[in-house]
Amino acid sequence: MSSIRTAAVLVILAVIITGISMANKPNDVTDPSITVSPSMLVLSRYVAAVTVNTNIKGSMDVKDVCLYRTKNGISGAIQPYETFTDAMGYLVAKFNAEAVKYIVKIGTVELTLETTDGFIASDTIRVKN
Repeated sequence: MSSIRTAAVLVILAVIITGISMANKPNDVTDPSITVSPSMLVLSRYVAAVTVNTNIKGSMDVKDVCLYRTKNGISGAIQPYETFTDAMGYLVAKFNAEAVKYIVKIGTVELTLETTDGFIASDTIRVKN
């Protein structure tokens, strides 16, 4: 009876470990994506930075990255003040929040990040007064 329990526990552990490793699999760069934070920008509140996390491996110089509004027409491309790689090795770009506030409008806004090597991806945020 104890060997059956041991086998059952081992099977359960194997399933759990497989699930965790599959869930933590890195994103496929063939499907570019970004996440803009904060997801709701309040114009009347101070925010130091708008951070864009990507699924592009590696780092880039700030001059090789830009962010612009794409919904309801393209509006003012801005460059980040800092780029770096996160713990998983993906590019992260930080933008001055006041510059981002200048290119957005109240409502739902689509922001697009573009790099000089052809990475283009968008995320939608809400903007409130």
